[in-house]
Amino acid sequence: MSSQPFFFSRCACFNLTHFFQNANEVEKVKSTIENLREALQNAKQKQKEAQEECKKLERDMDEFKNNKDGKIEELKVCANIPSDFPLLPFSPVSKK
Repeated sequence: MSSQPFFFSRCACFNLTHFFQNANEVEKVKSTIENLREALQNAKQKQKEAQEECKKLERDMDEFKNNKDGKIEELKVCANIPSDFPLLPFSPVSKK
């Protein structure tokens, strides 16, 4: 027999090995793309939540600007709350 079949089988083996290496790299790239897509969706969601929070703060600021006297009265009432008054069920109360 000639050396030609051996040569072709060796080339075929090399090509298959090269193919599987490329296939593995392709799978890694696909996985990376999928991870990036998820990260992008999460970032978009966080951006949307931050924009909603900004709108809420802007509404609160406008409300305060339009009703300063009423808000100042609310703050005065809050300022008269005793310091040892527990605002939260788990807030520490100093005992004297």
